[in-house]
Amino acid sequence: MISAEEERNDLVTSNVPSVKTKLDEDAFTRLTSSATLRADRLEDNKFRFTLLDTEKAFPSVYKKDVQDLFSKWGLDSKHMYFQKFNYDPYLPAYQVNSFLNQFFQDPNVTASLKVVSKDDTWNPLGVLSPEDFVSIKLNKSATHLSFFDRLTEGNNIIRSNGSIVKCFDEYYSSMSEDVCEQGDFTISDELRKVLLDPGSDYYDVFSESDRNEFIFHIFKHLVLGGNICQYEDRWEEYLDLTKTLYKGMVSAQKNSKSRELFIQSDIFKIIPSKSSWEHAKLFPLPHTQNFLYFAIDYVKRRVCVWYHASPSYFQ
Repeated sequence: MISAEEERNDLVTSNVPSVKTKLDEDAFTRLTSSATLRADRLEDNKFRFTLLDTEKAFPSVYKKDVQDLFSKWGLDSKHMYFQKFNYDPYLPAYQVNSFLNQFFQDPNVTASLKVVSKDDTWNPLGVLSPEDFVSIKLNKSATHLSFFDRLTEGNNIIRSNGSIVKCFDEYYSSMSEDVCEQGDFTISDELRKVLLDPGSDYYDVFSESDRNEFIFHIFKHLVLGGNICQYEDRWEEYLDLTKTLYKGMVSAQKNSKSRELFIQSDIFKIIPSKSSWEHAKLFPLPHTQNFLYFAIDYVKRRVCVWYHASPSYFQ
């Protein structure tokens, strides 16, 4: 039996289909592996994309309590959205780059994707050329909220009762060479400090590999919030919504032999290329809270998009 606490912490338990009707991990690996394929001898597929009804595609995200939290944290529909698309035909793993390029040039996609402009209004994305963006593949090995237990284990970040340890206000301005990790923040608690500031005494509780996990990205964005954010005094709401968004964005499967979970989606962070920043095609300014994530489910032939941006942040 799985305890209530284990079920709460497991990001994907209720999202796992029967192994009798789906691919197991070995079959999935064979399906998506490019090891036996010679990409230089095969012509790229031409993909077709169909937008799905947003609220039906993300039912858990559009519940009132979730939308209330988004509004409280400054992550509401004025600056953020989710979308899902079906695609055809089948996508071999070696064609991902071509797939991304075709996605951002497809008329059905460019007609539906919006971006926030410098004057804080929604504008059509328009066509992105391959020179306009870079895709960064994220890790997906963390599938359990226990990933964040280190924040409570002897570190002065989260107390045993779930409350977030406060600190004196500190102004933090990122000096990162990565423009997508820039931004100015007033840090008032140890949680935001460990997520943002390499000078934090506890920054190393998450390795660089940990910080490249998709679950970490979700959690960080929720904690930091939007342009005007009312922060939580306890961390349970952040954890619960991290689980909700993770399950909404990715698909999971069980290995029929080991019974262990694996993620059948690949997740990418889409960032502007250096040459396209001045044109503000994706985001109105460089900031760690201006982001676009792209998840590909090879089995269901589905793409999930999560976008957020603002031209200003009052942190």
